[in-house]
Amino acid sequence: MKEATKDIIDLYLPESVDSEHFRFLIEDLYTGELKITTSNVFGLVQIAQMLHVCPTLLSTYINFMKHNLINETHCFELMYFCVSLNIQELYCDTRRFCLAHFSELRHSKSFSNLSLSELYDYLSDKCLVVDNEVNVVKAIHKWVSANTCNIHPNTDKYDILKTQIKKLVSTCVLVQGNDGAHDSITEAIFRSGCLQTEQFQGSLAKRTRQEDVFMFWSLLSPTNPDGLVTIAKFSLETGVGVKFDSMTDIVEKPGFNLSSALCVSVEGMVPGVQYG
Repeated sequence: MKEATKDIIDLYLPESVDSEHFRFLIEDLYTGELKITTSNVFGLVQIAQMLHVCPTLLSTYINFMKHNLINETHCFELMYFCVSLNIQELYCDTRRFCLAHFSELRHSKSFSNLSLSELYDYLSDKCLVVDNEVNVVKAIHKWVSANTCNIHPNTDKYDILKTQIKKLVSTCVLVQGNDGAHDSITEAIFRSGCLQTEQFQGSLAKRTRQEDVFMFWSLLSPTNPDGLVTIAKFSLETGVGVKFDSMTDIVEKPGFNLSSALCVSVEGMVPGVQYG
């Protein structure tokens, strides 16, 4: 290649690549002194993926994301960033967090900043942990309020959005077989002022309990700094647990609260515990 004989090589990058992030990447490769921050790591991962840099460096960036960005401030941005670059494992970890923390995230600015397609994807997930169906309606109302402040009601854009939200409500809000309930909820969401929940509260259905999402911790992986193996669903009503990934058997540790358990390897099934 003719570049091999040159002292200076011109490299033309796509407009989407930030030159400052590229400089950080080159410095990381040459010096080994990583300058990763929550602000630049998205750009660093994007460039590292694009240029197919050494897997170790890319893995370091992704591990930084896992330990610093799976939180209420960054989780949505991280989840859909992972979709765009097909970073599957980090995506799964982040989505689990988002689904488990709906009650907190629905109040966040990052929730209001979701696109309509992202909002639909999130709220329509059957594993969304919802303590009360009215909170799903309140979440949609919050998003609509934040995203219609600059849209005049008597415009095609407003009417199109209202139609899209009606579809969202029909898919994501559970009602008790009332054909007109979703229309009433949509009208209440778009009505100016505070959301009047008493107009539709009685038509909302009760979801299958999702507070039975457990975080299982392992005594078998001492090299894993946080010990997190996976999550699994355990129904407090039926006593049936569903295992995921490669766990052998799961036993609730006596004396711990219901949000924590230990993963242990045992022979056969544990007496008194059913597994789905």
